[in-house]
Amino acid sequence: MIQAAFSESVLNQNNNSEPVRINDTSVIICRIKEHKAAKQQTLAEVETLVKAKLTTARAQDKAKEMGQTFVARLQKGENPKKVAEENKLTWVNKAALTRRSQDADPTLLATAFRLARGEEGKAAVKGTSMPSGDFLVLTVNRVEAGNIAKMDEKMQQVYNQSLMDVVSQMEYALYANQVMTQAKVDLYTE
Repeated sequence: MIQAAFSESVLNQNNNSEPVRINDTSVIICRIKEHKAAKQQTLAEVETLVKAKLTTARAQDKAKEMGQTFVARLQKGENPKKVAEENKLTWVNKAALTRRSQDADPTLLATAFRLARGEEGKAAVKGTSMPSGDFLVLTVNRVEAGNIAKMDEKMQQVYNQSLMDVVSQMEYALYANQVMTQAKVDLYTE
């Protein structure tokens, strides 16, 4: 969309943009109503913005530093609730999460499901920066292997189709790689 809006035809010639497909059923066409040329802002105009960004950056750095200390303490076996209370934080337990849990942050789920299992009897611990700038500290105490037999028939079909897609993509990639390694290419220059 940005490319379309700032194209020569739209920006300087006041034409409508080419249709830009957003999804299978929607397209957008844009026309510039008003364009303000870029100019350097004065310090007075950006002072509050700069201060806010610097304050946010410092807070994010402090959250990351504190989070990494928290992770190190948890890896030594300390109690997460106790460590959280000492730092005036709240430790939140989420049990029985699945990859598609609606009541958990997507970054939390992605991090949890990429995390390697902890050693026997120990939780796996991970810290990561969130898109918001917050720092997430999580522990995975137990992992239950999925059981396709417990799924309803529709979900089984979805997973079977996904598995077939992955296998076919892998086979195609292997085939393409084999063709590329066996191909003989002659370059002719004039």
